[in-house]
Amino acid sequence: MHPSALNVTRALQALGAAGQVRELPEPAPTAAAAAAQLGCDLGAIANSLVFSADGEPLLILTSGAHRVDTSMVAAPPARHEQDEPGSKLGPCARC
Repeated sequence: MHPSALNVTRALQALGAAGQVRELPEPAPTAAAAAAQLGCDLGAIANSLVFSADGEPLLILTSGAHRVDTSMVAAPPARHEQDEPGSKLGPCARC
């Protein structure tokens, strides 16, 4: 196992997390490829996308069964009622 994967495994074990870190036998450039190798539903795979937002990294995590609308990621954030001070709804996700 790759040293970085071992570090993650140890950190998860130290925190008492269930599950295991698995290395795939073949590259998995898509969520569908990873799901096929693991024998699980596409929605069980997490996609991680990293963008540059005003020079800062922006990490987006989504289910493998969903697609990120990159035009929404590139657009300036819209104001929503949930974003208003004193709102009881809490922060609003932009998806």
